[in-house]
Parts: sequence; structure tokens; C-alpha cells
Amino acid sequence: MQGGLAESPRRVKGSIAIGGQDHFYLEGQIAMAVPGEDEDVTVFSSTQHPSEVQLMVAHVLNIQQHAVTVNVRRMGGGFGGKETRGNLFAAVAAIAAKKWNRACKIRPDRDDDMTATGKRHDFVVDYDVGYDDMGKIQCG
Repeated sequence: MQGGLAESPRRVKGSIAIGGQDHFYLEGQIAMAVPGEDEDVTVFSSTQHPSEVQLMVAHVLNIQQHAVTVNVRRMGGGFGGKETRGNLFAAVAAIAAKKWNRACKIRPDRDDDMTATGKRHDFVVDYDVGYDDMGKIQCG
């Protein structure tokens, strides 16, 4: 590789501020937990990350991960908002299901859902790019 940032004949430098974004997924959050034998629990969750739901439910119940089965129906339009946000609802449903030894389903209305699940935070991107007269980015 030739050249570097300091040696580049051309350079562009700046900063971009990107505001926060609410995740407005098409299907709201929902979770249902069904207690099983011994420590087992089955969780039906509208998540994009079932293995994390499994980990979180096991953690709050203080049981091994293999005792938690997570089922996810086909889902579309999550846009990343259902990757980690569903853990809260799955964990609460699992706690209630184990406490009362019966199935428990949690489906917040859209206002409560959006308030509880948060958003992508705003951030700033600073950039400094060196390039040659042909537009090729210089690596150092």
C-alpha cells in the first residue's frame, strides 16, 4: 500500500451528527411462556434473536440455558428493533409462568411497547479521508 493520510494529495475531513431513531417495527412485541417439567420453560417470542432470549430467560430464572426452549414464528419488518428489545417481555412472562405454574402472555399496547423498548441513540461520526487525484482512498 502506498501513501497514508498525512501524505495524501487530497483530503476531506468533517463530522456528521445523526439523530436518534425510534424502532417502529410492524408487529408489536409479544411473549408467551409455558412452564414445563422441572425447570423447563417454553417461550414463544417475537424476537430476531432467540438465543439471546434463551440466555436472558435462563438468567432471570436462575436455570441452565438448555432448560429454556424459544420458539419464533415467521416475522417480518423488525428492522432491528426486535433483536434485543423482546428480552424484557419474554423474561417477565417466564417469571410469571413459573411463579403461577401456568402459561403467561404479555402483549403491551403500542404506546407502552414504544416507551419500554427504547430506540437507537443519536451519535456523531467524525471522518478524515485521504485520497489521490484519481479518487483512490489512500491507506496507511
